[in-house]
Amino acid sequence: MTARAPYWIEADLSSAVAIGEFECVPLGDRGLPADTTTMLRDAAATDPSGPAIVYLPEVDGDPTVLSKAELLERVVALGGYLHANGVGVDDRVALLMPTVPEAYFATWGVQAAAIALPVNWMLEPFAVAELLRAAGVSVVIAHAGPEEPQIAATTVAAIREVPGVRLVLTVGGTLDDLPEGVEQVAFEEALAAGHDRLPPSDPARIAALLMTGGTTGLPKLARHTHAGWVFSAWSSALMVGFGPGDVRLCATPTFHVLGILNGPFASIAAGGSIVLPSAHGWRGRGVIEGVFRLVERHRITHLPLLPTIIGQVAAGARPDADLAVLRVVSSGSAPLSVAVAKRFEDLVGAPVVEGYGLTETYGVTTMNPYDGIVKHGSVGIRFPYQQVRVLRDRTDPASPAVPGETGEIVFRGPGVFDGYDGRASDTLPGDWIATGDLGSLDDDGYLWITGRSKDLIIRGGHNIDPAPIEEAFHTHPQVIAAAVVGQPDPYAGELPVAFVQLAEPVGVDELLAHVAARTPERAAIPKAIYVVDEIPRSSVGKMRKDQLRARAAEIATESASHRSPKENS
Repeated sequence: MTARAPYWIEADLSSAVAIGEFECVPLGDRGLPADTTTMLRDAAATDPSGPAIVYLPEVDGDPTVLSKAELLERVVALGGYLHANGVGVDDRVALLMPTVPEAYFATWGVQAAAIALPVNWMLEPFAVAELLRAAGVSVVIAHAGPEEPQIAATTVAAIREVPGVRLVLTVGGTLDDLPEGVEQVAFEEALAAGHDRLPPSDPARIAALLMTGGTTGLPKLARHTHAGWVFSAWSSALMVGFGPGDVRLCATPTFHVLGILNGPFASIAAGGSIVLPSAHGWRGRGVIEGVFRLVERHRITHLPLLPTIIGQVAAGARPDADLAVLRVVSSGSAPLSVAVAKRFEDLVGAPVVEGYGLTETYGVTTMNPYDGIVKHGSVGIRFPYQQVRVLRDRTDPASPAVPGETGEIVFRGPGVFDGYDGRASDTLPGDWIATGDLGSLDDDGYLWITGRSKDLIIRGGHNIDPAPIEEAFHTHPQVIAAAVVGQPDPYAGELPVAFVQLAEPVGVDELLAHVAARTPERAAIPKAIYVVDEIPRSSVGKMRKDQLRARAAEIATESASHRSPKENS
């Protein structure tokens, strides 16, 4: 093992004051690499034989281990293959992949030569096709193995609707019924071609397009540069104290920023490794129940969990497992109950730190310090070189709120995206971006989320935009108005439900079938439809979704109170 790259330094980031002192050295003097491939190359040079990816087809099965040198070799080979076959730095390559090792080095390999577009393969085929068309995708990398057979069917159906696709690389099998003129090449065959020539490094070059703004309909695509990825990986690892010898569990889908950047890429770049518990992530059989066995067996030091998963695990008794190696449990994507966080800390003996960010901020950009004061209920302090502000007036970044005062949260810094692909961004004067969330800063620089001005429904950490679902309702001739809101659920956090105002009586089953056929994702189909005489509106005619959310919560509470004790347990 050789010395780490000089930008990996011991850093005290335990408080806002310590971060300010750390920033006395300008970011430009930190010597960060120019692109993601160079960052992986630095990690491989430090510890070539050390593990990078540990893959478990089954939770308690034998692992497949990929070293850092092997990972880099595959990244360079794929990038070289694409570059040699006429794929340019501005071309978009879509990836439809489950949580298998190929998903990670394929994404990072695409970035070496072009622009990676990880796609939510759980969308309906027509929605995937619309996304590929809008992004101008010419090359697709898709999983064709038995682990997630839906991917193959979705990929073929989508490509048949997108004439611009000319090449498909398949992982784990082959695709049938591709359109004439689309070349199909086995992924391993492409890697074996042995090309190693890559385009010149350019920190400003777009490395990836990440889906944002909800996962139904046609999402916006956030442009991520190589410089932004490198900064985010570096700052994420420093904030949680991740380095050589550390191990992180990774079960978040690879089309999510946390599932491809902040977790896996940051961990490997910092000299550690990741463990993949099945191709299905958190949906894998026995994964949630086996979390503590995974920690003990694979010496996991950093455990990222969704709030709903923390709640499920915390409800059980202390596991018969040695958790002494576990140093940090992190949570994000949805609010975490203070009571649940404290109960989980008592259970595992490690701090539970909550973080916050957006796809537009390269994932996490504030976090409770693992080695400082953890304020449960807060999403922590800002990352170094990032700026956070709470505004009294969202149109005027020069009007920050005083500590404790609520306003809209805005960010600025090197961890802010390059805008939306093909769309105008919502940048405020001074290059600040608005989050759409409301919050406050306290005297210690900790950020507290107090509400969402956006109407996204968060189902198990999965964002659902109500607008396309409401539009599906409005295509029914008897629907006057429809409002979709989140209803509290003890397992998913929120579930989509609909309040509908009708011109003439229509059966709920008929309405549900109508909407389901026009909703691009199964998770977004309403779990219940409530027919009302009139949708509540404000004096200026806007829907009062706050009243509907309150009513949905009341219905959920009433429903729970009528269940049997066994159902409530």
